[in-house]
Amino acid sequence: MKFYFSLFTLVLSYSLIAQNTYNVGTAIASIEPENEAISLTLGGYAAPWEGRFTLCWENLENLSSSEAFTGNGENLFIVSDNIVLKKNPSKNSGWSKAGKADEIQFIAGAGSYIAAVTNDGYLLKSDGNKKKIKWKKIDRLNKEVSAIAGMNNKLYIAEKDGSLWEGVISKASVNWKKIEPLQLDEIISLSANNDRLYALIENGNMFQCDLSAPKIKWIKCAYKNGSTITEDIRQIAVTRNNIIYATDKNNVLYKGKHNSKGDLTARALSIDDNKSKIVIVSLDVVGINDTFAGSVKEEIFRETGIPASAVFINSTHTHFAPVTQNWLTWQEYNQIPDNNYMNTVKNGILKAVKEAVSNTSPAELYFGRGKTDIGYNRCLPEHPELYDSAVDVLKIKYTGNDKESYLFLAACHPVFSTSGALKYTISANFPGVARKIIEDRTNSANSLFLQGTTGDINPTDNGEEISGKKLAEEVIAVLNRPMKKIEGTISFSLDTLNVPIVPFSKTEV
Repeated sequence: MKFYFSLFTLVLSYSLIAQNTYNVGTAIASIEPENEAISLTLGGYAAPWEGRFTLCWENLENLSSSEAFTGNGENLFIVSDNIVLKKNPSKNSGWSKAGKADEIQFIAGAGSYIAAVTNDGYLLKSDGNKKKIKWKKIDRLNKEVSAIAGMNNKLYIAEKDGSLWEGVISKASVNWKKIEPLQLDEIISLSANNDRLYALIENGNMFQCDLSAPKIKWIKCAYKNGSTITEDIRQIAVTRNNIIYATDKNNVLYKGKHNSKGDLTARALSIDDNKSKIVIVSLDVVGINDTFAGSVKEEIFRETGIPASAVFINSTHTHFAPVTQNWLTWQEYNQIPDNNYMNTVKNGILKAVKEAVSNTSPAELYFGRGKTDIGYNRCLPEHPELYDSAVDVLKIKYTGNDKESYLFLAACHPVFSTSGALKYTISANFPGVARKIIEDRTNSANSLFLQGTTGDINPTDNGEEISGKKLAEEVIAVLNRPMKKIEGTISFSLDTLNVPIVPFSKTEV
């Protein structure tokens, strides 16, 4: 059995003719999730076993009633008192009457048409491009329907026995096929968009299924956790722009969003000595796979000419960012990253790198080292000597103005606090707190945090604000002391070491 890891070294070496000035650029790009996914799993913890998901609900308005609910295009549709009402939630307009809804139990938007199921089992259809709904009977369903949804001119029906059917509607008939092996009991609401199905079950748990995946299955994506989700949601609807809406048992309309502090970023530092150029990326995620890093570096090379060996991507290891790497030992929703969100991360890295490389200025570099007590070895707490307390600081002092940027490195897991809503909140954790304090107090253009030898190192304090403040104050103290000027040319290398390790025996496990 072998353990693989990458080792990146950057050396600014002395030469006979020492170089004093470098061309340096920094840039920041957001990697905050938006509408690419309605809910994401936070990485880094297996606890609670029920999951940590980003979805939360924003109260929009009270409805008089909502017997059925769906989305189609950018519009929402509700059945209220035997009338279909329509509204575009992105516009400041009220609900308008779209048609009659006599005896309608379920409604679903499917793109070019809207479908409905009546109390006595008839399937109705209306042109989705018309302003007014005019229903036409097209089928009598021999199914015990519990929910319906539509997408790409197809219908999806959940039965009370947990099975799911896909229907293709022609002018006068419907061709149904059972979707194997999808099975989910107690579905009370169904919605669909962008090749994904979303199901809400009786106990408030939500699941999603990517129909374009090689292996389709229901995977949990939200639940009533008593902290960030306390609402008794009964109906869900996803619009074309991939925003989820919901109604509860009290007919309150909600809009879904990611519960976030809004500080996840990709930050890039480019250093050029006119012969060689390197890039360092600080990424607010738990970690990334080698294959993903490789694809990003290939794209960086294509667009900037910088070789992969000159690009170092460091994950800050925050345990409050969406899953970004395979982790097959935990729950299904922790095992595989969301592909749509990974595109956001990749685009954020590329944006930051390209901006840093294309916007450089002459600068001098200085190095300093301090100490911090933000961490301890959680496995051997009685041995403080096992903790690397060093805080390394690189100061970038631009020669054309009084601006500065900083890169700082420390070793500690960004894992606390996990109390209350913070457990389910997207956050850069203490590295984000430290960055903001440093930038606010020094008026710096950018500060990048690099995670050090964090291994079994946990924070000594139960709170990212405390750890972040301690770290920031030590970085600022280092900046205020004399620092060593860096001179010389750039050299770099990237290597992989294969380290043999002995697996635990069955008894030891």
